[in-house]
Formats: sequence, structure tokens, C-alpha cells
Amino acid sequence: MRTFILAAVAAVIGVTGVGFAGAVGGPRANTTRVNARATDVYTISFRCGETARIVVDGDGDTDLDVYVYDEFGNLITKDDNKHRLLRGQLHPPFTGPFTVRVVNRGVVYNQYRLTTN
Repeated sequence: MRTFILAAVAAVIGVTGVGFAGAVGGPRANTTRVNARATDVYTISFRCGETARIVVDGDGDTDLDVYVYDEFGNLITKDDNKHRLLRGQLHPPFTGPFTVRVVNRGVVYNQYRLTTN
């Protein structure tokens, strides 16, 4: 299991009130491969009230699906289409950990890049 703790928060820059939403320290990205008929699991913490975005860009060799669950195991969002670029967006009702599952439906590995805001 791959576990990455990322926190997506709103940050206010300067005295002008200009702000942006994103992971603490900026956007996060991870490039890895998921084995054939296997699942990679990430734990990512998001802040309540901020739009959280998750993007998975596979190599196109197999069908990847992405599922996002809250800390209670409830499915929050999913992208199980047949495209190589998958997106998940959520508006967390609370600050806390969310589980992201990247599922490889194919018979060979798939190299992909997971990014969050």
C-alpha cells in the first residue's frame, strides 16, 4: 500500500488578500505504476470547505479507475470511465483523511501520475 498524507488548504498570500487553494507547500504529484489487476491506495487529508481535485493520468495500456472514500468508508466520488485521464473532485464536509484507490483493470501494469491541488 502506498500512503501519502497530503493536506489541501487555502493559503492567503500578502496583505492584499490574494489566495489560492492547494496542498500545503504547493501541489503534489507522484508517478508510479500499479500492477496488473491490482490497486494502489493513498490517504490524503483535505480541509473542509475547499475544493479538492485529484487527477490520475495513466499510460493508456489498461483501464484505470479512481475511487475516493471518506474516513468512514463512504464513496464520495469516482471516475470509472475508459479514458486514460481520470478526475475526481470533492468538497469535503469535514477536515480529515480521504482514501484514494487507483484500480488497474488490465492484465499488464499501468504507469500513471497522480496529482492533487
